[in-house]
Amino acid sequence: MCFDEKTSWITFIVGTLFNVLGIYYYQDYRYTAVAIMWEWILLMQVFDAIAWRYPECGSTQNKFAARGAYIANMTQPVVIYLVMILLTMNVSTSNKVISSVLILAYICSVLYSSQEINDVECLRRTEQCSNLQYSWWDGQNVTLFLYFVCVLGLPLLLFRPMSFAVYTSSFISAIFVLSLFLYRCGVASVWCWFAAFAPVLNFFVWNKLVC
Repeated sequence: MCFDEKTSWITFIVGTLFNVLGIYYYQDYRYTAVAIMWEWILLMQVFDAIAWRYPECGSTQNKFAARGAYIANMTQPVVIYLVMILLTMNVSTSNKVISSVLILAYICSVLYSSQEINDVECLRRTEQCSNLQYSWWDGQNVTLFLYFVCVLGLPLLLFRPMSFAVYTSSFISAIFVLSLFLYRCGVASVWCWFAAFAPVLNFFVWNKLVC
């Protein structure tokens, strides 16, 4: 995560345990879809931890962390789309079409912007940041906009009941605003860390909004 290696591993382990616990406890395919979605986002903590352990740019381990974090980060909307369209039901065909158009636009934007990204070889702090900086987001305004349209819109379009979809999108919006408010740089890594708390909250909120 964005502060140190130990916190990254603790966050990843706790979040994963709550995802597994929720899948076992509720035994609901919809909860499984939600858990997979957040587990993929939680995966960022693994690459962050590796980057903290091996902070030297140019080292094999740091390159692996940077490339892994980039792939995991940029594919988050795609994973959300896939798990929700495959594992959730009771949504209209028009919603599925709209979500498919959104994810296609996002993929095209990522592929186009990847040609302009030169620095995915290093994952580290900058002189201005005390936390990790995801350099691949620098200047990628269109892709960033589509990213948030997808992660906010796909649950609303594809997940039911709507009460939990609204909760999920609201949580994502809240932690993004909180990240912007608390940190002027390295916002993406801070957002990913806040997102790691979702599995814990989901376990307790599911009973109230769904069951």
